[in-house]
Amino acid sequence: MVRRWESEETVIGVECIPDDGDQCTVQGNWSSTQVCNYVKCNDDSCEGGGYLLWTKYVECASTPATRVLLIIAGVIYMLILFIMVSSAADDFFSPSISSIVAHLRISESVAGVTFMAFGNGAPDVFGAIASVLSSPTPKADLALGELFGAGLFVTTMVLAVTIFTKPFKAEVFSSIRDIAFYLVALSFLALCFVFYDHVELWMPVSFLGIYLLYVCTVILSQILHNRQKREREETEVKPPVDTISIESLEDDDDIYISHGHHVLHAPDVMKMEAAIEAAEVLKTWSFVGVIEDLKEHLKPWPDRSDWEEMNVFQKFICAVNIIPTFFFKLTIPHNEQPWSKPISLIHCLICPVFLLFCIQVCSISPFLHSPGLWLYGLILSFLLLVIVSFFTQLHTEPQFYKGVTSYAGFLMSIAWIYLISSEVVNVATMLGVVSRVSHEVLGLTILAWSNSIGDLIADVSVAKQGYPRMAMAAAIGGQLFNLLIGFGLPFTIAKIQGKTISVTPYSSTISDNLIQMIINPTYRLLMLFLGISLIFTFIAMFAQKFFLRRIHSYFLVFIYISFFIFIGLSLDNILVWN
Repeated sequence: MVRRWESEETVIGVECIPDDGDQCTVQGNWSSTQVCNYVKCNDDSCEGGGYLLWTKYVECASTPATRVLLIIAGVIYMLILFIMVSSAADDFFSPSISSIVAHLRISESVAGVTFMAFGNGAPDVFGAIASVLSSPTPKADLALGELFGAGLFVTTMVLAVTIFTKPFKAEVFSSIRDIAFYLVALSFLALCFVFYDHVELWMPVSFLGIYLLYVCTVILSQILHNRQKREREETEVKPPVDTISIESLEDDDDIYISHGHHVLHAPDVMKMEAAIEAAEVLKTWSFVGVIEDLKEHLKPWPDRSDWEEMNVFQKFICAVNIIPTFFFKLTIPHNEQPWSKPISLIHCLICPVFLLFCIQVCSISPFLHSPGLWLYGLILSFLLLVIVSFFTQLHTEPQFYKGVTSYAGFLMSIAWIYLISSEVVNVATMLGVVSRVSHEVLGLTILAWSNSIGDLIADVSVAKQGYPRMAMAAAIGGQLFNLLIGFGLPFTIAKIQGKTISVTPYSSTISDNLIQMIINPTYRLLMLFLGISLIFTFIAMFAQKFFLRRIHSYFLVFIYISFFIFIGLSLDNILVWN
């Protein structure tokens, strides 16, 4: 079931063209047959690690018209994948995280910079993990291009639109804290690239350490804030009970950040909980009853009232997402759904093997001469079926249902996001081969923009609702999390696996277990302009006494446009780095 990589120098019936680089380098003077043979023999560098081999499909197409149609199909497929990964993260991953946070009784400040940040940054983080770990020849430059590109886009364009939508007074301490940590992480990474020609284990581990230090800083500041708040409440005269203070909105006490990019107010959450409690539970085993129960739980379309409240764009996204949502509900346990024994039995049957399929380990044999892991997954499915069949009742929700469903939904959501991210990397790699555009440019444009559209929509929506400070915190703090974890986690795993990660200014001959990161002018400009945007915002906040005006947004847009001007000059060799 899992894709097999070609490791031999030749493929039966194909004359291979050797490749000494870590990128798929197609020469302009090659014939279509030579390009096809090259792609077939070097699929470890010409493909991204997913199941669909888009580069092979396109470069080995029989006619030019078929080739163009396949490219268009690949682009449409990637757009659908972006919608799918957003839905998986927002509608399934984040609710599971919210339930786990409640189950573990983690404070809101800790949950915001850990689980909630993970929920919002899941597409970026798993995109980086898929780029580095999903294929024999990892696309490390694609991963870093996406992380830096998304960081620059969000800290300039997204923040600019947020400020332009509603000028506001920034929160002093948290803004300084987030920008300072971001600059420290960026400077540390730049120094590593300057003074080392390879990545040591301590480098990505240090990024994880910086993240832990950041979490500790948030916890400590929250403790001090709560202490000061209690002291202030003790000295102040309490208002009457029937008086509502507008100032209380500053602490966001009436708002729940849940479901990834969605912002739900307390009445909305209460409405959702009431709907769950009012849902009918299957009382007896009957064919019609089971079918109706399955239809209710697996229904991928929204209710009529919700559909009528959507605008045209939301309806289009919802229509595209109908089939993916059905498969999500079929394979991801949802803690917000009422108890259903038929659905639980289906999850027990499907989830173990599908989890192995998503992470591409079905055919791996754990022992010599043993069957693949798919057989052990089937055994686990059978055991779960027996447990749920004999130890749960049809009409009574088990005591452990919410907790188990939250953790199982968490795992299956991660599996889906990883699977989708691997397919996105496949299509992006194909587009790079076809257009002869480097991985880092693809990362800082297509992947960065696509993964940041959700942040743009969410932050503008939050700003319009009167919470621009929250939008700014999400813009900077979210990208800080993505950089620290997106670089720290996959490269730590790669180093533990024994892979060597070289850092060079040019492409060179590579060997097995070697990940090559080419720190070319594009990377240098990315880190430079990302640093410029952060430093500008940092200084401008003090200059404006922390009240961010629209003139601030104009300068941020100017920085982002200037970045692409410098990229164009660099690619045309007009701007040369020594």
